[in-house]
Amino acid sequence: MTIHPQNHDLPTGSAMKAAPFEALDLVFHFEDQAQRQWWKQAGPVLGQHLLLANYDINKQYQYLCFFGHHIIPILGPGPGSGYDYHPLEISQNFQRSGSTIRLGFQPRAYSSCVSPQDPFGELSTEEAMARLGQVTGVEVDLQPYHLLASHLNLTKKEEKEMLQPTCYNSLSPSFKTQGLLAVELPRTGSITLKGYWFLSAKSMVTKTPISELSFQAFRNIDDGKDLLIPALRPIEEYFAEIKMKPANPTAPQTTEFATVACDHVDMSRTRFKLYLYECLWKYDRLADIYTLGGRLKNAPGIAEGLELLREIWSILQIPEGYHFASLQNSLLRKSTNAESCGEASKSASEEREFFDDQALIFNFEIRPGEIWPQPKVYFPLAYLTDSKAADAVVALFEKLGWKEEARRYKDNLKTY
Repeated sequence: MTIHPQNHDLPTGSAMKAAPFEALDLVFHFEDQAQRQWWKQAGPVLGQHLLLANYDINKQYQYLCFFGHHIIPILGPGPGSGYDYHPLEISQNFQRSGSTIRLGFQPRAYSSCVSPQDPFGELSTEEAMARLGQVTGVEVDLQPYHLLASHLNLTKKEEKEMLQPTCYNSLSPSFKTQGLLAVELPRTGSITLKGYWFLSAKSMVTKTPISELSFQAFRNIDDGKDLLIPALRPIEEYFAEIKMKPANPTAPQTTEFATVACDHVDMSRTRFKLYLYECLWKYDRLADIYTLGGRLKNAPGIAEGLELLREIWSILQIPEGYHFASLQNSLLRKSTNAESCGEASKSASEEREFFDDQALIFNFEIRPGEIWPQPKVYFPLAYLTDSKAADAVVALFEKLGWKEEARRYKDNLKTY
């Protein structure tokens, strides 16, 4: 499970200080004030994450240096510089074997933020991957990236169409963002890189559902080898029963694909991932998607996963009903045409409605040569107060038998 910070605003440097950060802060020099701001605000957060996760002291120094020298220079303008999203996220992934710190970020050069040279960040992403691939201790294989990029990146013609003022200016950040990168900071071994494609813009301009863009890209990569198709097949079959449509910023669907991701490592070890959003929060709906309508009922770990999901549903006191984007609230108020307000509104009267920009997130992981996709579920906690969210995480840790994590979690939060 991955724990993300509740507040996307990073604490200021005075909010926390870990010894390695303090030592490096005395000697680090940055090229400009924006980079210095990133270091002062995000450096202490990363340092504290590494410290509380009990990383070896040498790893703490290594990863803070890696962040300062190699990640900060590709983040672009400093925090608070007019972003309508946060281009950096620090998270902690908990598993039975231990926890791992991860960094998610959108590479942004100054030119791409202030001019149309790279409006969707594709050039910045490729440049960032090439730079990171030259760093000792970082494993990067760009073959998976190039295979997917050839099918999922916007073409120059599509970019030009999307950049028409009447189109581009009305888009939300999710439609303007093409790519995101993430690095995993392991306790042993090499740093690895993962890439994400946000396909709303591609779907909108090509008038093709994101699901079909994703499935076709995977079929092309498989190229008749049958390495990905067996695990992809039940996903395709299930969503063929749902009428998926091209992305539309003013008419979201109840169930909507959004993102494709893969590890930038050797193809034999690459995990290909499909992410989708679900607006209807009901356990039966969650279980149906998780099992792909029962197609995965015999897959390893599915029965245990359903049992745990039921426990999580109870622990989190999930507010059942439709959880729409705030934008859709204004659309519903202005129109009686359900189609223009999204497919979900057709049956929304049967369920409670929330306009809170929250959604359940599903991820289906496909590994070359495996016959079953591996489903995962991400639960947003923004509807809970910080204290209730912490109580829920502790209760889950206790349910899993992770006694040490349960004991330390709240105390660790107080240090931020």
